[in-house]
Amino acid sequence: MCGRYYVDEESNEELLRIIRNLDQRLQGERIQAPDPNNEGTHVPRKFKTGEIFPTNIAPILSKKDENIVPSAMTWGYKGFKGSNVIINARSESAAEKRMFANDLESKRIVVPASGFYEWEHSGSKTKYYFTSEHEKPLYMAGLSHSYEDEERFVILTTAANESMKDIHNRMPVLLNEDEIEGWLSSREEALSLMKRIPEQLKKTKSSPKEEPEFEQLKFPW
Repeated sequence: MCGRYYVDEESNEELLRIIRNLDQRLQGERIQAPDPNNEGTHVPRKFKTGEIFPTNIAPILSKKDENIVPSAMTWGYKGFKGSNVIINARSESAAEKRMFANDLESKRIVVPASGFYEWEHSGSKTKYYFTSEHEKPLYMAGLSHSYEDEERFVILTTAANESMKDIHNRMPVLLNEDEIEGWLSSREEALSLMKRIPEQLKKTKSSPKEEPEFEQLKFPW
């Protein structure tokens, strides 16, 4: 389960490079796209860094014309009821679910992050922050989907490993930097990576906040 994560562009060189490239790319698109109100200005297109919540627009990596490029997408597939969103997909069953199967075939993406949050569900529901033991970015495996008005993404999850199973029984599918190309390019390699136990993580306690939690919606099929 991943219901909140963090992108710290100021203290990590690789994340800073991704954010700068995305800024440059979106700036180029703004120059090409005139204001629909014809007021002589360009429509700003924003994305968020820092603490990322479901429905925020956040940086992702995808494959385009044989290159890995940064893009900005909304976190959460559209749900069936009102404002509900689906933010996670279980890696064990994604290939069998109608909502995710086609996207697993051809619309795999990577979600870069400094770390992610999880809540201890017993007692005080303490908020914890999980990061790499080697102070490197986390690359979370994800899927994207094209809607009429925008692109959205979900984060794939797997069974929790020893570093966090005492807090929650799910965690993101994590990729090493040298596995990003394979995840984006090869379905066979992607299926193999989804079955692997993620790397061990460092856990630190974070200040709890009175904020709503977002859980993956359950489906009957």
